[in-house]
Amino acid sequence: MGKRYPIVGENISLQDYVAMVNRTVGSSLVPKLIPERLLRSVARGRVFDHYVATLLCQQNYVDASSCKPTLSRSLADVVNETVCWFRAHSPLVHFHTLLRYALAHYL
Repeated sequence: MGKRYPIVGENISLQDYVAMVNRTVGSSLVPKLIPERLLRSVARGRVFDHYVATLLCQQNYVDASSCKPTLSRSLADVVNETVCWFRAHSPLVHFHTLLRYALAHYL
């Protein structure tokens, strides 16, 4: 009780995770880190608020030495499978659509 358990078998930063997803969908973009102060200053609305900004700024790593890995698949395999599922069952949101939504609801 009170311990964290890894669900992917490895520690990875949010920046590295997003870069992995980008590579999987065929993009070479690596996200830039936004300074915490700036991120908190633009946090508005019900979806992206101060709580979410705080979560994005935290380094949530797990000490794997005290945990027993339960997954036999790599995170890259799980991301690839997820992207394939979305491509087959649901179109991914295009960037310009997402940008219009963000501008309309948060700025």
